[in-house]
Amino acid sequence: MCCTSRIARLAIVMASISLAGCTAFTLVPEKAAPVPAPVKAEPPVAKPAQTEPPVNAESRQMYQQALTALGAGRYPEAERALLAVIRREPELAGPRANLGILYARTGHAAQAFESLQQAIRLNPDRAVYYNELGMVSRREGRFDEARSYYAKALALDPNYAYAHLNIGILYDLYLQDTAKAMQHYQRYRELMPSEAGTVTKWIADLQQRGRSTEQAKGGKSG
Repeated sequence: MCCTSRIARLAIVMASISLAGCTAFTLVPEKAAPVPAPVKAEPPVAKPAQTEPPVNAESRQMYQQALTALGAGRYPEAERALLAVIRREPELAGPRANLGILYARTGHAAQAFESLQQAIRLNPDRAVYYNELGMVSRREGRFDEARSYYAKALALDPNYAYAHLNIGILYDLYLQDTAKAMQHYQRYRELMPSEAGTVTKWIADLQQRGRSTEQAKGGKSG
């Protein structure tokens, strides 16, 4: 398989994975603001998350409306609602992080960075915030920065499957480190066996490339 077709194939899958990861996150409640159960429950973080300040009922309702709009792709409506919640509850990290996800989805990288960094300053213990920053950095071509953010996410939560997947893709396609890519793909497959079909193919592809490289080296030495 040529490099161009591989990148095109992975780009399609990466987009769907990014959306799935964002959907899971956007519906994860703040500790003080209960909302419906997440689409995909995230594994427990290795380090206890910082407690969020209390939120009144009206703000919780506004936040839920914002998440519903974001999940449905109604971005202008979601942006207005999230900004309104932020004005009412400036100490909450979640609305700022979701605003960052919204900006990332709509192609506003600088605003996405700013909002996600603000969320981290308010609550530095959420692995998902760093994973989102890693994806924004990767899309902007800042690969070393992306690796640093993914590593931070995994330091906070070693079992965060999507961070393993994203850093594996980074090592595979952009940093050309097949050994580390394999390590993280395999860990993702262990954590998410029901969703690992495509990643299993990537692992097989890496193994085949490794064998081809060894054969080529053997031919030259002979």
